[in-house]
Order: sequence, then C-alpha cells, then structure tokens
Amino acid sequence: MPADDPLSSIQYLNEREERSRSPLWQYAKDAIALIGAVVPAAGMFLGAIENSLDRREAANRAELISTLVDEVQRHAKALASFLAANEANAHFLRDEFPGLVVEAVRRAETVRSTERIHRFASILRHSLELGPTDGADYVEEMLRIAVELSDADVRMLDAAQTEFDRQRAETPASENQIATIAWLQARSGVTDSDERASIGAKLQSFGLVSRLQTNGPNPAYKVLRRGKRFLEYVRTAE
Repeated sequence: MPADDPLSSIQYLNEREERSRSPLWQYAKDAIALIGAVVPAAGMFLGAIENSLDRREAANRAELISTLVDEVQRHAKALASFLAANEANAHFLRDEFPGLVVEAVRRAETVRSTERIHRFASILRHSLELGPTDGADYVEEMLRIAVELSDADVRMLDAAQTEFDRQRAETPASENQIATIAWLQARSGVTDSDERASIGAKLQSFGLVSRLQTNGPNPAYKVLRRGKRFLEYVRTAE
C-alpha cells in the first residue's frame, strides 16, 4: 500500500474490505437461522430479513468508502504533501489509518442514517489532515461518539457553537452569558424546549457541553473544547 498516496490507500482498503465480511451481522444471521429451524413457517420472512441486512451492510460500506474517496480526492494534493512531510505522518497512514478505516466501516454497517456515514468519512479525512497529532485512540473515540449522536444532536451542537461565535463578536458579555444566549437562540431546527433539554443532557454525557446556571425555566449549555474538536472532525471539508 503506497504511504504517500491517500487516495490509492483508501481504494486498497476498499478492495480489502470487499474480500472480507464483518462478523457483526453474522450474529443476527445466526439468530435468524436458529429461529427458522425452530419455526419453519417463519423461514420465508426471516430469509427476507437476512437479505435486507446484506443489502444494507453493503450499501453502507459503499457509501462510506465513496464519500471518503470523494473528500480525499478533493484535497489529495494538500494531504499528500502533509503526509510526505515527515516519517511520523507516513507512519500514521501506513500503520494507524487502515485500522481506523476498518473501524469506521464496522460502525457504518450498523447505522441507518446516511448523514452519520458521511460524518464517519469526515472523521477519517480529518484524521489524515492531522496525522498522528491526536492519535488513533482519539479518532476512534470521535467515531464512537458519531455513532451515538443523532443528526438532530449534531445539528444542535453545531448551531450552538455557530451562534456562540456570532454572539461573541457582537455581545459585550461573559462567555457563559453568551453561551446561554447562543444555546437558547441556536437555529438547529429543534424548537421544542424539552427536546433541546434532552439533546443538551445527551451531549453533556459525552463531555461535549456543560450545563450552565440560568434564571429561566429552560436549561442552557456551553460547548466545551471536546465539543468543538468533534465539530472539527465531522464538518465536511470545503
């Protein structure tokens, strides 16, 4: 696998993944086979479920790889220069990145949201931009969080940080005061206060935001450094 060509490396990994099968769905398929043996009349329906699992697994894997290749291709020159800059960067691509792609593929096979799959691809692309700076374990943690957060969760996090940046440039107040305003006014598409509170609590459980003291009935949250880093990983490259 060439260490100085990110696109060729990803295509190589794609071919390798096509030659192997993830064990994740095998457990489901084994369970389906056992149920079919116990209840033969259900065999026809269970077979359809198994075929559906196969199709979704293959479609998700293809979506992840194609999105990743597209992102890397648009930035191939800059990435190639960065990875060729020193041996540590080349080492990351050669020895760490393949495992991250396999981990992303494994996670992508289990999700239904195309947006989540695109976030996996963005995380992988950003890891190439950073090389060994954060380390493979940190990238895997970003992938884990991306699996657990819904599209609405990520939009709320992104909207809160975007509004915070806008308010900070215009509002003479403390960071916590600005964060409170930003959370309550964030244009995320989520307007129900209870749903916003639920999303905030979930984001807090991953260490992405912290809850602020407020005088009103609705809780507000401040995006932490970890939340900002997550957004850097999942935002699509321009």
